Amino acid sequence: MIARYNRAIEKLPALLDIPANQGRCIYGDTMRSLLPYQEISVQTRLTTDQAAHRLSTVVSRKQFRYISADCDQYEGNVSPEGFTINRIMGYQNGFRPVLQGCFCEKNGKTHIVVKMTLPPMVLLISAIYFTVLALAVLESLSGDFIFPGLLFLAGYGVMISSFRNAADEATAFIHELFTGRIV
Repeated sequence: MIARYNRAIEKLPALLDIPANQGRCIYGDTMRSLLPYQEISVQTRLTTDQAAHRLSTVVSRKQFRYISADCDQYEGNVSPEGFTINRIMGYQNGFRPVLQGCFCEKNGKTHIVVKMTLPPMVLLISAIYFTVLALAVLESLSGDFIFPGLLFLAGYGVMISSFRNAADEATAFIHELFTGRIV
Protein backbone atom coordinates (compact mmCIF):
# COMPACT_ATOMS: atom_id res chain seq x y z
CA MET A 1 0.00 0.00 0.00
CA ILE A 2 2.75 2.46 0.97
CA ALA A 3 4.86 1.49 -2.06
CA ARG A 4 1.89 2.17 -4.35
CA TYR A 5 1.38 5.57 -2.70
CA ASN A 6 5.09 6.46 -3.12
CA ARG A 7 5.01 5.47 -6.82
CA ALA A 8 1.92 7.65 -7.35
CA ILE A 9 3.60 10.62 -5.65
CA GLU A 10 6.73 10.16 -7.80
CA LYS A 11 4.61 10.24 -11.00
CA LEU A 12 2.66 13.33 -9.93
CA PRO A 13 5.09 16.01 -11.27
CA ALA A 14 5.17 14.32 -14.70
CA LEU A 15 1.38 14.04 -14.80
CA LEU A 16 0.97 17.70 -13.91
CA ASP A 17 3.73 18.69 -16.36
CA ILE A 18 5.76 20.38 -13.63
CA PRO A 19 9.21 21.40 -14.91
CA ALA A 20 12.27 20.02 -13.15
CA ASN A 21 13.00 22.14 -10.11
CA GLN A 22 16.30 23.91 -9.85
CA GLY A 23 17.36 23.50 -6.24
CA ARG A 24 13.96 24.16 -4.72
CA CYS A 25 11.84 21.76 -2.75
CA ILE A 26 9.59 19.75 -5.06
CA TYR A 27 6.61 20.37 -2.76
CA GLY A 28 7.02 24.14 -2.70
CA ASP A 29 8.70 26.75 -0.59
CA THR A 30 6.22 26.36 2.28
CA MET A 31 7.14 22.72 2.86
CA ARG A 32 10.85 23.51 2.49
CA SER A 33 10.62 26.11 5.21
CA LEU A 34 8.87 23.68 7.61
CA LEU A 35 10.75 20.40 7.22
CA PRO A 36 14.43 19.46 6.91
CA TYR A 37 13.95 17.91 3.47
CA GLN A 38 14.90 19.07 0.01
CA GLU A 39 14.80 17.42 -3.40
CA ILE A 40 16.59 18.69 -6.48
CA SER A 41 16.84 17.49 -10.05
CA VAL A 42 19.72 18.22 -12.42
CA GLN A 43 19.86 17.42 -16.11
CA THR A 44 23.15 16.71 -17.89
CA ARG A 45 24.34 15.40 -21.27
CA LEU A 46 26.67 12.91 -19.55
CA THR A 47 25.81 9.21 -19.54
CA THR A 48 24.97 7.58 -16.22
CA ASP A 49 28.44 6.00 -16.07
CA GLN A 50 30.15 9.32 -16.83
CA ALA A 51 28.03 11.12 -14.23
CA ALA A 52 28.83 8.47 -11.61
CA HIS A 53 32.54 8.68 -12.47
CA ARG A 54 32.52 12.49 -12.25
CA LEU A 55 30.90 12.32 -8.80
CA SER A 56 33.21 9.55 -7.59
CA THR A 57 36.28 11.67 -8.42
CA VAL A 58 35.29 14.18 -5.72
CA VAL A 59 33.87 11.73 -3.16
CA SER A 60 36.11 9.73 -0.86
CA ARG A 61 35.20 6.47 0.85
CA LYS A 62 33.47 6.90 4.18
CA GLN A 63 35.84 6.53 7.12
CA PHE A 64 36.05 7.57 10.75
CA ARG A 65 37.46 11.08 11.16
CA TYR A 66 38.07 12.73 14.48
CA ILE A 67 39.50 15.86 12.89
CA SER A 68 38.65 16.71 9.32
CA ALA A 69 41.73 16.39 7.17
CA ASP A 70 42.45 18.20 3.92
CA CYS A 71 40.83 15.75 1.54
CA ASP A 72 37.81 15.40 -0.72
CA GLN A 73 34.82 17.59 -0.03
CA TYR A 74 32.33 14.72 0.28
CA GLU A 75 32.43 11.14 1.53
CA GLY A 76 30.18 8.17 0.91
CA ASN A 77 29.32 5.57 -1.73
CA VAL A 78 28.85 6.15 -5.46
CA SER A 79 27.74 3.63 -8.10
CA PRO A 80 26.23 3.94 -11.61
CA GLU A 81 22.79 3.37 -10.07
CA GLY A 82 23.02 6.05 -7.39
CA PHE A 83 24.86 7.46 -4.41
CA THR A 84 24.68 8.26 -0.71
CA ILE A 85 27.09 11.00 0.35
CA ASN A 86 27.54 13.69 2.97
CA ARG A 87 29.82 16.67 3.23
CA ILE A 88 33.07 16.60 5.21
CA MET A 89 33.24 19.70 7.38
CA GLY A 90 36.02 21.14 9.48
CA TYR A 91 33.47 21.66 12.26
CA GLN A 92 30.65 19.60 13.70
CA ASN A 93 27.20 20.20 12.22
CA GLY A 94 24.79 17.46 13.22
CA PHE A 95 22.17 18.95 10.91
CA ARG A 96 24.18 18.59 7.69
CA PRO A 97 22.13 16.72 5.11
CA VAL A 98 22.70 13.24 3.78
CA LEU A 99 22.43 13.30 -0.01
CA GLN A 100 20.82 10.25 -1.60
CA GLY A 101 20.52 10.28 -5.35
CA CYS A 102 20.00 8.25 -8.48
CA PHE A 103 21.01 8.58 -12.12
CA CYS A 104 18.19 8.12 -14.64
CA GLU A 105 18.75 8.23 -18.40
CA LYS A 106 15.89 9.64 -20.48
CA ASN A 107 15.87 10.99 -24.05
CA GLY A 108 19.66 10.91 -24.33
CA LYS A 109 20.13 12.96 -21.17
CA THR A 110 20.87 11.89 -17.63
CA HIS A 111 18.68 13.17 -14.83
CA ILE A 112 20.25 13.24 -11.39
CA VAL A 113 17.61 13.31 -8.66
CA VAL A 114 18.96 14.13 -5.19
CA LYS A 115 17.04 13.93 -1.92
CA MET A 116 18.53 15.69 1.10
CA THR A 117 17.45 14.68 4.59
CA LEU A 118 18.85 14.71 8.08
CA PRO A 119 20.77 11.65 9.28
CA PRO A 120 18.39 9.09 10.85
CA MET A 121 19.89 9.38 14.34
CA VAL A 122 19.54 13.18 14.28
CA LEU A 123 15.90 12.81 13.20
CA LEU A 124 15.25 10.44 16.11
CA ILE A 125 16.89 12.70 18.70
CA SER A 126 15.14 15.78 17.27
CA ALA A 127 11.76 14.01 17.36
CA ILE A 128 12.25 13.10 21.02
CA TYR A 129 13.41 16.64 21.87
CA PHE A 130 10.46 18.32 20.13
CA THR A 131 7.95 15.84 21.54
CA VAL A 132 9.12 16.47 25.12
CA LEU A 133 9.04 20.23 24.58
CA ALA A 134 5.61 20.09 22.92
CA LEU A 135 4.27 18.14 25.90
CA ALA A 136 5.82 20.71 28.26
CA VAL A 137 4.19 23.54 26.32
CA LEU A 138 0.80 21.79 26.36
CA GLU A 139 1.07 21.05 30.07
CA SER A 140 1.97 24.62 30.95
CA LEU A 141 -0.68 26.34 28.80
CA SER A 142 -2.61 27.30 31.90
CA GLY A 143 0.47 28.87 33.44
CA ASP A 144 3.79 30.14 32.19
CA PHE A 145 4.58 28.45 28.86
CA ILE A 146 7.07 31.01 27.56
CA PHE A 147 10.23 29.10 28.54
CA PRO A 148 9.32 25.71 26.97
CA GLY A 149 7.86 27.54 23.96
CA LEU A 150 11.07 29.50 23.46
CA LEU A 151 13.16 26.32 23.79
CA PHE A 152 10.96 24.68 21.15
CA LEU A 153 11.28 27.62 18.74
CA ALA A 154 15.03 28.02 19.32
CA GLY A 155 15.72 24.32 18.72
CA TYR A 156 13.55 24.30 15.62
CA GLY A 157 15.21 27.46 14.29
CA VAL A 158 18.71 26.09 14.78
CA MET A 159 17.77 22.80 13.09
CA ILE A 160 16.13 24.41 10.04
CA SER A 161 18.72 27.16 9.51
CA SER A 162 21.67 24.75 9.86
CA PHE A 163 20.08 22.23 7.51
CA ARG A 164 19.06 24.86 4.97
CA ASN A 165 22.53 26.43 4.88
CA ALA A 166 24.24 23.07 4.32
CA ALA A 167 21.57 21.99 1.77
CA ASP A 168 22.06 25.20 -0.23
CA GLU A 169 25.82 24.53 -0.35
CA ALA A 170 25.19 20.95 -1.48
CA THR A 171 22.75 22.14 -4.15
CA ALA A 172 25.33 24.56 -5.53
CA PHE A 173 27.96 21.79 -5.50
CA ILE A 174 25.72 19.34 -7.41
CA HIS A 175 24.70 21.93 -10.01
CA GLU A 176 28.27 23.10 -10.55
CA LEU A 177 29.60 19.53 -10.79
CA PHE A 178 27.12 18.33 -13.41
CA THR A 179 26.26 21.49 -15.37
CA GLY A 180 29.31 23.70 -14.90
CA ARG A 181 27.06 26.55 -13.79
CA ILE A 182 27.26 28.12 -10.37
CA VAL A 183 23.78 28.44 -8.86
